[in-house]
Amino acid sequence: MDYTEPQDISVSGTCDDFDQTTDCTSDDGSNSIAVAFDGTLQGQSDATVDGSWSITGVTPPASGTIVTVFINGEATASERAVAVTKYDGTGDITGIKLFQRHLTIGSDDNQTLSNADIDAYDNSVSGDADIFFEVSAGNDLTVDTSAAYTDEELYIVVGNTYRPASGGGGDVNTTHLENDGTFQADANAINVFGSWQNDGTFTAGTSSVTMTSTTTGRTLSGTLTGTSAFYDLTFSGSGGTWSFSAAAETDRDFIITAGTVTAPSGNLTVARNFTNDGGFTHNSGTVILDTTTTATVSSTNAGTTFNHFTSTAATKTIQFEKHTADVPVFTFAGTFTITGTAGNLINLYSDTSATQWKAHFNADQTTVTYVNLRDGGCDTDTSTVYMDATSTSVSNNDTCWHWPVNRLWSGGAELQSATAQVETNFNDGSALSISTTTIRSGLAAWRVNTTSSNAAFNKYFVNSPTQSKYWVRFYIRLANSPSAQHGIINLNGTVVRVGVRINTNRTLELWDEDGTAGQIGSDSAALNTGQWYRVELHVDNTALNPATVELRLDGSTV
Repeated sequence: MDYTEPQDISVSGTCDDFDQTTDCTSDDGSNSIAVAFDGTLQGQSDATVDGSWSITGVTPPASGTIVTVFINGEATASERAVAVTKYDGTGDITGIKLFQRHLTIGSDDNQTLSNADIDAYDNSVSGDADIFFEVSAGNDLTVDTSAAYTDEELYIVVGNTYRPASGGGGDVNTTHLENDGTFQADANAINVFGSWQNDGTFTAGTSSVTMTSTTTGRTLSGTLTGTSAFYDLTFSGSGGTWSFSAAAETDRDFIITAGTVTAPSGNLTVARNFTNDGGFTHNSGTVILDTTTTATVSSTNAGTTFNHFTSTAATKTIQFEKHTADVPVFTFAGTFTITGTAGNLINLYSDTSATQWKAHFNADQTTVTYVNLRDGGCDTDTSTVYMDATSTSVSNNDTCWHWPVNRLWSGGAELQSATAQVETNFNDGSALSISTTTIRSGLAAWRVNTTSSNAAFNKYFVNSPTQSKYWVRFYIRLANSPSAQHGIINLNGTVVRVGVRINTNRTLELWDEDGTAGQIGSDSAALNTGQWYRVELHVDNTALNPATVELRLDGSTV
């Protein structure tokens, strides 16, 4: 029978300081680079701890053996380093990286390791303080089991996969986490007390990542979207601060329970719930709610200020937390874009039916379409959201949500042409006649034509109902200041007669045209020349006496 004695192998790699760049120089003559196979420390070692090391003359283990390499006999705790890999059964074991205060996973063998694998030679098995990590009886990994450090790191080597527990129940606890390989999280809980850096692939599964730092300056960097998106991402460290260096995404919830989070300057995409019970700085970025899953946006503090806020997920329901005594207020500093599709409207609701949520818009909004709006409250001095006919006001919405007025006729006025059109034409002092048979862009149309380019017109609607509501909207552009006060438009009912006048200083006034009260309220701000303005006159005469009258300039009440 022929017998071939197995050839010895070597175990080799590098050793660097915590910065992962500077070669180790901590050799004091009593420490060495040692290796254990599964739970057994091997007799071979490299007696010199420096930037490049090799342990030779090692009997090759079986394929799948867990290999633990560490600095043995290191008296200075901050200079300890450990790496764990799995043997692929062929040749030497190379590419092991030792970094001070790091637990490094992987080598050039490019294997998949779990918490159960790492447990083979942990702190309790080895009985050695140099092995500073521990896997508990419940299969949870703690990188710094003796709490000797405040900056220890779990590092996954490129080409290798760390999968704590495929069925869940294998938690991970570390200050920093850096992934250059693949981190397959499944349903496990990942607790990071410091910063998160993903330069490889993070497969979230249904895991939870919780950032628990109580100090400032923590970061989340690398690839944080797409196949490396989080599932649930929570920030829970009182006094902690975190910032994103890139766009980020969660496949379920984004939660702040304590501390302050500075959002990406680009997109923060959230599939389900957005919760801010700490501090949120929008960083001029955009929050996107991107799936059809019902989402709740909540804040137990004074409120949350977003920059841009967007959802184009047709049929989605977005529920904002109801306010109690004006808390919370959700402020939108940039654009508020909620866009469903025909037949698939987005539901924009309070989280408590019949109780309003409260919004504040720093600027007028025009990108809310195909929306069912219910319980939409408005903060003091908010700008206006101009809804269109694609959306529905379900119930209990305040006036900053502005809906188009249904009209029976569309109309026009031409001051630069004396040529009669097919619509009703008049140039005298008679009352306006409306044609309801000649159809134009609306159900009926009318047009005023004056005799010269600088002529004016003053017509009024007659025989109006005694109890009704009137809305008139028109647009005005001044070439220069008027030489005298002029009436622009009147609403003349049998009970209420009001009109809008313009003054020589280019301000608008609301007037009682019965002559009994004169000007109503104060002048508007002066209109700029060469600029279009939207003017709206509203009369609510349903209560007869007194009637409610309102003049709006570009959506704001004068």
